[in-house]
Amino acid sequence: MQMQLISLNAFINNFWNTNKRYLKILKIAIQKEHLKEHLTRLHPWWKEHLTWLKAWWKEHLTNRIQ
Repeated sequence: MQMQLISLNAFINNFWNTNKRYLKILKIAIQKEHLKEHLTRLHPWWKEHLTWLKAWWKEHLTNRIQ
C-alpha cells in the first residue's frame, strides 16, 4: 500500500509539473475571453457615456471661452 501511494504521489507531482505551464496558458486564455466578453457587454454603455462626456466637455469649453 505504501509503495503504491508513493508511486501515485510521484505520478501526480510529475503530472502537475508538466501541466502547470499548460494550466497557466489555459488560465490566461480564459481570462482573455472573459475580459473580451466583459468589454463587449460594457461597450454600449461606454459609448453612450463618452458621447455624453464629449458633449458636456464641448459645452463646458464654449462657456468658458465666451
